This record gives sequence, structure tokens and C-alpha cells, in this order.
Amino acid sequence: GCLVQHAGARGGLRRAAALAGEGGKRNSILACLGGVTVSAGETGQGEEIFRDLLRKEPQNLSALLGMLTVALRRGDAVGAKQWLYQARLAGAPQQSLVLGAAQIEIVGRDYAAARVRLLNLTDKEPKNLDAWVLLSVVMIAQQQLDDVERLVLPKMEAAANKQPNAKIYQVRGDLARARGPAAYQEARDMYRRALKLGAGWRDVLEILIDLDLRMNDLEAAGLDASDLLRVDPGNADGHFVLGSRAVVRGELDAAESHLRASVARDATPQALNNLAEVLLRKGAVAEAEDTARMAVAKDDKSAAVWDTLASVLLKRAKVSDAAEAIGHA
Repeated sequence: GCLVQHAGARGGLRRAAALAGEGGKRNSILACLGGVTVSAGETGQGEEIFRDLLRKEPQNLSALLGMLTVALRRGDAVGAKQWLYQARLAGAPQQSLVLGAAQIEIVGRDYAAARVRLLNLTDKEPKNLDAWVLLSVVMIAQQQLDDVERLVLPKMEAAANKQPNAKIYQVRGDLARARGPAAYQEARDMYRRALKLGAGWRDVLEILIDLDLRMNDLEAAGLDASDLLRVDPGNADGHFVLGSRAVVRGELDAAESHLRASVARDATPQALNNLAEVLLRKGAVAEAEDTARMAVAKDDKSAAVWDTLASVLLKRAKVSDAAEAIGHA
């Protein structure tokens, strides 16, 4: 299997593919590279790798399942169904097909159907940890938290022979996070244990950063953001956290660099707003106005973005426009 997590290792996979020449070995390496790239959050680049593979080998099962993953990450249930159908025609194992169908149902919020499908699979394959993980996702979405604790976790622990397991710690983290603020510290502990055992770094670190911020633990958020950027150098959340912390410290050049990187990956109103504030403080008022207006266009219900726009407009002596923005704030 392909177990590469660190972004730097992708270069090694590319070099290995180049040295392998054309053929099955190269295609296997490229399929691994595509999977790692998608896991790192670079869905578009991963899709390009999979599509290139499929042009050369239309029945390449790894590429077909990779495209299924791409569609699921984008929330594209229709596209995912098409890739699942093609994977079935290409001879995908029944387990992969059932798990894919369940994920499509989860994306479409058809939790009842997903639950039935996954219960049937776990009855037949009680050691299938991936099926138990998906079943926990369904139960948490249905607010059946006690069922996860009482039914799913004991089965997962039995399947793992009572040994420490990253997937079990992730489910325990998901369960604690779903219980609310009083359990956030427990959730962070569980996710950190999952990381030590090799859980998918990007997804878990993004969850940890969200919990850090909810708990107002800015130091932990900065450390987790730095770790996240080592795994996924362009990650929007990582750059947003480090950029926002740099704003507080008055390190405007670092703040601008991080926030521009965040906006390039995912132009959220929060990132645009903070970038506009940095540009204003650096005297780039025209660009600050453009950026602040983009933030307002993304979220016209946020008092913070209207306040930033008002500050920029006052700096540009657009008094009536500033007064209107203040009224919205």
C-alpha cells in the first residue's frame, strides 16, 4: 500500500515514476502519487494524475477509485456514482464498492441507507475497520453518540485485537468533539494519539486547529498550523492561522505572505478580511479596499468585514461610503 504522508516524499515518487519507464510499475507509482496528492488537499493535481493514468489505461482500478475519492471530497455525489460504476465494471473488490456506495450516501445525507449498508458489511466483515469508521460517521451525524460508544468502539477494539489503533483514536476524537466544548480537550488528546500512530495527517491536523481555535489555545494552533504546512505546504487553514497570529504580533510582511497563500487556496471571508487589514496597515489602500469588498461579497452578514471595509474607506476619504459600511457593521 501507499503510506507516504509527508509532502516532501511526493518528489521521491515523481522521480521513481520517471525512472520506472512506461508500464505497470510506473502506473502503480503514479496511482500512489495521485492518492497522496489528493490526501494532501491538492485535489486538482491528484485528479490530473488519475486522468492521465486513465488515458493510458482506461481500466486502471487505482485511478478509477482515486477519481471516486476526488468526487467524494468535492461533495459530487453524481460524479462519484459514475466513477463507482466504472470501478465495478473494471472488477473492483466488493468491499471497495460497498464502502464507495456508503460514502456516496453519506455525501448525499442519506444516513439511513448508509447505516443499513454498513451494518450489513460489518456483519459479514467484523474486522473491517474502514466500515466501522464510516458507520461511526453516520451515527454521529444522526446524533446517536451512545451507539458509537456502546456498539461501534468495542467492535473496533476487538477487530484491532485490543492494540492501539489510529482509526479507533480518530473515532474517539470524533465522538468527543460531537459531545461539545466540555469534551474538546479529550477530543484533542484522542486526535494527537491518532497522529502518533500514523493517521492521515492533513485531515486530523485541520480538525485539531479548529479545536485549538475554539478553545482559544493560540499557541497550540500555531504549532499545529506549522505541522500542517510541513505536510501540505499550501494549506489554507495553516497559512490563515500563522498569518492571523503574525497580524497580532505586528509582523506585517509575514502576515501578508501567509494570508495571500491562504487566499490563493481558499478565499474565505475571514482570510480576505485579515489580508485587507494588513494591506491597510501597510498603506496599500487601493488593494485593501478591493480585498475588503471581496470579503463583504463572500459574507455580508459579518460585522467584522464591514468594519474593516469602513476603516479602509475612511482612509481613502470616502466618507459617505464608510458611513454606509459602518451602518452594516
